[in-house]
Amino acid sequence: MIELSDLGLLREATLVDAGWVAADAETGIAAADPASGVVIGHVPNLGAPETTRVIETGGDVPSPCSTMMN
Repeated sequence: MIELSDLGLLREATLVDAGWVAADAETGIAAADPASGVVIGHVPNLGAPETTRVIETGGDVPSPCSTMMN
């Protein structure tokens, strides 16, 4: 893994319904630097229930442009 000076910049999780879902070591998907092939982190391998929650709650999240339209 690469080393960051500020570890707060790296989050091995996905935002689902206003909460963070962490990547499991066994089921997480490795994210690698395409140039070197070095694994730089892991992302959760979300299934159908998590995907459904993301889709269902996605309409409740205001886009940055929506406030400009009012």
